[in-house]
Amino acid sequence: MPPKNSKAAAALEKKAVAQAGKNAQKQANIEAIEAQSWKTGAKDSTSKMTEEAKRQEALAKKAERQAILDAEEAAISFKPKKGDAKKPPARTGNLDAFLGTTPDVDSYAASGIDNAMELLNLASKSGSASNNDKVERHAEKRVKSAYAVFEERELPIIKAENPTLRLSQIKQALQKKWKKSPENPLRGRKEYSFGQS
Repeated sequence: MPPKNSKAAAALEKKAVAQAGKNAQKQANIEAIEAQSWKTGAKDSTSKMTEEAKRQEALAKKAERQAILDAEEAAISFKPKKGDAKKPPARTGNLDAFLGTTPDVDSYAASGIDNAMELLNLASKSGSASNNDKVERHAEKRVKSAYAVFEERELPIIKAENPTLRLSQIKQALQKKWKKSPENPLRGRKEYSFGQS
C-alpha cells in the first residue's frame, strides 16, 4: 500500500466535519419548523389573531373619533334665534269669500297612457255608453293564436275546394280569407282621432 497523504486526509476529514455540521443545522431547522407547525395546530390562527387585532384597533379609533366629535358638538352647540326666522306675509283678504263658494269639481288620477286614455273616455261618455263600444286596445297580442285556430279549421276546406293548388298558393288564399274574416282581431279596429269632436 502506498503511503497516505496526510494533508489530503486532513482536508477530507475537515470537509466531512463541515458537511456533518451543515446536515445537523438543516435537520435542526426542519425540526424547529415542524415543532412550530405542531404548536399552532392544524389550523393556523395567526391570521385570525391579526384580523382580530386590526378590528379591535379600528373600533378603538372609531370610538375615539366619536368622543372627539361629541365633545366638539357640546362645545359649539348653538340655538337659532327665534326673531331671525322669516314670517310669511300676512293675508289681507279672503279670496274664497270674495269669489263666493267654489263649486265641487270631480278630480281623477291615472298613471300611464292607457289608463289616462280610458279615464278620458269614461269622463267624456260619463257612463252613458254601453260596453259594446269598448275597443280592444291590444288585439295584436291575440292575432297569432286566432290565426292558428282559423288556419286549422279552414285549411282542409280550401284544400278540398282546390285540390290542384300547391301549399304556398293555399296559404295565400288562406291569408286573403283571414283578412276578411270577422275572427281577425285586427279587422274592425276603431282608430282614435284626437282633437276632433
